[in-house]
Amino acid sequence: MWTTVIWAATVLLIAVTAMLIFRGAIVGLVGRVKGGEVRGIKFQTSVQQNAPEIKTDPADLMVRALDSPVIKNEEDAIQEILAKAGVTDDAGRVKVLKRYLAATNLQLVFTRVTSLIYGSQIYVLEHLNTIRSGVSKDEIRRLFYEEAKARYPMYHEGSSFEAYVGFLKFSNLVSEASEMLHITDLGVEFLRFLAAIGRSTDRFRPG
Repeated sequence: MWTTVIWAATVLLIAVTAMLIFRGAIVGLVGRVKGGEVRGIKFQTSVQQNAPEIKTDPADLMVRALDSPVIKNEEDAIQEILAKAGVTDDAGRVKVLKRYLAATNLQLVFTRVTSLIYGSQIYVLEHLNTIRSGVSKDEIRRLFYEEAKARYPMYHEGSSFEAYVGFLKFSNLVSEASEMLHITDLGVEFLRFLAAIGRSTDRFRPG
């Protein structure tokens, strides 16, 4: 799956993210401009008599907030990719882009996790993946944490087993119930992601 996530969805994610970041600033600026004076002519934007209500398509507002020739070029490239794939109707385009945007969002999350996770924690995930009924925290501590701490003390100095497991839980890769740890669907997908990008050997790195 991960090898088929096209860059077009990444462009869409960046565009939407930028819109969310900058649109608030734009709206806030407009909201603060209540009036003023230019060359002796006073104006006030908050008072309008019998002004007709102008309805603007929210989609147009969101798109105009990101007007850029570079982004437009990327849009054209995405359109071409969809056309070549035979996706030409609006409903189909929305369906495809939503799916690829979701996959790209996960890819960004997994990329960040990959940059932070210890090699021994990947072993933990692989172990939990083979025992879906769950593994006790004591067993994870004995099999993985204590060994990693002894082999790489500089990585675990001043830390704790709870913090070690806490990273996996905070990243939603692992869940805990009654002192038992279970791999989540996200954790399983993360292992698939590592395999797809050729990073399964990250389990051998320090930590």
